[in-house]
Amino acid sequence: MYITEDDVRSLCNKIGTNQISPEEVQKFIVKAEARIDAVLATRYILPLPSPTPPLIISVASDFAASFIIDKYYADLARSKEQTPLADVYFKRAESDLKNIVMNGLLDRYQGVITINRPENIQTPCMKKTRKRSDMEEALTKW
Repeated sequence: MYITEDDVRSLCNKIGTNQISPEEVQKFIVKAEARIDAVLATRYILPLPSPTPPLIISVASDFAASFIIDKYYADLARSKEQTPLADVYFKRAESDLKNIVMNGLLDRYQGVITINRPENIQTPCMKKTRKRSDMEEALTKW
């Protein structure tokens, strides 16, 4: 588990989440962590070591809070110009997660192991179909 129920509820404190059961909050945490793991697995060996890196705690909390707010409080935006809080949290989490993977932001955390990325392996795309000319052979020996 990357986060606790309190991590999520603290982001939702402006709207109040007392009526949402701990089991319901836990479902949203599991959903957020599954989304994170699906993306992290493209660069890192999972599970991540303990303690959880602060960046992941932030992303997981944002995702879980966005899911709760979207489900229970989506109508809180008073006008079309006002960005719903759920969208703010979701977009921030999505952007942060993308940056973590693209820029290797967890690479230096103790215990975090990166996987060999296929794009780092250089292999020819096509097999040669013609014989080298005498000139090419001479140049490779030179």
